[in-house]
Amino acid sequence: MLRCLFYTSLLASGESPATVTDIVRAARYKNRLQGVTGVLVFDGLALAQYLEGPPGVLAELRELLSRDRRHSGFHVRLDIEFAGPRFFPGWSLAFGICTDPEAFQRFEGREGNAAFDLFRSMLPEFDVEA
Repeated sequence: MLRCLFYTSLLASGESPATVTDIVRAARYKNRLQGVTGVLVFDGLALAQYLEGPPGVLAELRELLSRDRRHSGFHVRLDIEFAGPRFFPGWSLAFGICTDPEAFQRFEGREGNAAFDLFRSMLPEFDVEA
């Protein structure tokens, strides 16, 4: 059994966009050790992240993310257990840049699988590096 977590948030006031690059570097290493895969997309202010992995590990990550002061407006849009397979099996944490300043507004009012399906459909629009 796997668990997935999809959330959106905003870079905290006073944080540099370089903070996100630092987060990605550290997370890639930790995710490999813990069996977590996923993708984070950043538009210079807003973040959208999908993670999948062992249920206990994802529960701990959700708690850590909810308390991380480097971002605000932490909004969980999907958090469920599923049988697999993984959607992003080879990505310890892929990182994408969104150049459309209005792209993340499409998540407003979307929760659950509808939010995640929209995110997956938007991935080709982002410059994603695995």
